[in-house]
Amino acid sequence: MKWKLKLILCAVIMSGIFLVNKENGYACSCAQQPSVQSELENKTAIFSGKVLKITGSSQKKVLIDVDLIWKGPSQSQLIVETERDSAGCGVDFIEGENYLVYAYGDKFNLETGLCERTNLLTDAGDDIRNLGAGKEPEKQVNLEHQLGTNAITWGIFIAILFIFTLFMFLRKKK
Repeated sequence: MKWKLKLILCAVIMSGIFLVNKENGYACSCAQQPSVQSELENKTAIFSGKVLKITGSSQKKVLIDVDLIWKGPSQSQLIVETERDSAGCGVDFIEGENYLVYAYGDKFNLETGLCERTNLLTDAGDDIRNLGAGKEPEKQVNLEHQLGTNAITWGIFIAILFIFTLFMFLRKKK
């Protein structure tokens, strides 16, 4: 009977961890977007490219195959982080789509958001005209290995570990 009580207690604690571990929601609010010239002066990187892969849960990491660069690292792929959804000012990137990206941060930790003028390339014609001719990347790189594992992989690992521990616990009781 005691092992059943321990099992129930363990299940309650595990579910409590998932229920209590919540994030606060925020609404995104941007002031008027700065001009393209202002962004060219203030951003770490401005480039266009195709989204290859998106990972992450609370903050998304987006791997982009770079076509043209106006400012920033001159390499064939870049990783940009953004909040997970537009309510948190994150860009809703879509795999396979092309974007004009305005990013801030240092060149190894680029970030972007809704307030940064980042947009689908098909909707960025005026920005492209104002930026002028971009340059092709000079250095060929493959950054896919830097994306890391996502939350689903960790969730599966934790579930398997929990089931294994539970199995070992019940086996000792017999």
